[in-house]
Amino acid sequence: MKLSLSWVVGFGAECQGGRTNDPSWSNVESHLREVCEVSGSVTLEAANLSGFELLSLQVVADHGMFAMTLGEDDGEDYTVRSYLGSGDAGKAVDVLGDAVDASAVCTDFETVVDIFRGFFEKGCVPRNLMA
Repeated sequence: MKLSLSWVVGFGAECQGGRTNDPSWSNVESHLREVCEVSGSVTLEAANLSGFELLSLQVVADHGMFAMTLGEDDGEDYTVRSYLGSGDAGKAVDVLGDAVDASAVCTDFETVVDIFRGFFEKGCVPRNLMA
C-alpha cells in the first residue's frame, strides 16, 4: 500500500502546509495533533489497495470540531463516506466555512486518531464509523 500525507494548518492567507510520501504513523499523528489543535485539514491517501484505485481519508478541523470524509475510487465510481456521529441530524454547523450536518461532526480528537490509525494500518474504515 502506497500512502501519501498532506496537511494545511490554519485558514486563508495565514495557512501553512506540506506533503510527504510514505509517512510513518508518528508523522501522521503529529500532523493530526498540530492541525486539530487549531484549524486546517489532514489528508491521508492510499493508492492501489484491495480493488480501489485511490482511497482518501480527510479531516477538516475547526477549533474542536472535526468533519471526516473518506473518498473511494474503484475506477468506475467515486463514493464519499462521512463520519457517523451523534449530533443533531439536519442541523448545520460551520466547519471552516462549510455547512456540515451536525451528525457528521466529531468532537472527540481520539476518535479522529483511531480512525486515521485504522486506515493507516489496515487501509479501511469500518462502516459503523463512516458510511
